[in-house]
Amino acid sequence: MEGVALMARETDSTLPACMMRGVSRALSLSVARLLLCASLACCGGGSDTPAVSVELVLGTGEANFEPFMPGDPLELYAGTQGGHHVWLSVRVEGLEPEGILFQLDVDPTPPAPPALTEVQLDFVPVAGQANTYELVGWPARVLAPECVVGHPVTLTVRLEDTQGRVAMAETQVTPTAPQNGFSKPCESP
Repeated sequence: MEGVALMARETDSTLPACMMRGVSRALSLSVARLLLCASLACCGGGSDTPAVSVELVLGTGEANFEPFMPGDPLELYAGTQGGHHVWLSVRVEGLEPEGILFQLDVDPTPPAPPALTEVQLDFVPVAGQANTYELVGWPARVLAPECVVGHPVTLTVRLEDTQGRVAMAETQVTPTAPQNGFSKPCESP
């Protein structure tokens, strides 16, 4: 998958908590299988299902997935209901595409408040890439947008499929003003 700088790897939740403490979440499939076998001895019990590698890449784009690098500028867009957003696109490999719990945390620099989205969605297949699915053109809402222009905003995405497999990725973007600007200046509380 493209966008190496924004990839995050996780394994499914079949690894017991005693094995996950202090272990990097960027495990390869072979290391995850080894840890699963070791966890059966150290924690007792467990699942016969081997760990599954999941890869998550964050990008942008309203109609097509476009990878970006941390800190890249993203234009704020005025929504139809008076709010503002940046376009977020997500590409994932290794999760079941139907019924994914999508959680998005938009955490701007104060005084702008954070925004949290949690919704269940179906992802669509990526042409020519087996077991890879995407969500393109999600409006990541930014509250008090006039206060975030030129300042870092952290976007954190957490996906969980119906099998309990989880993937997370985080990046920072720098919003730029929308084409028509704002009707009011930033007001600190």
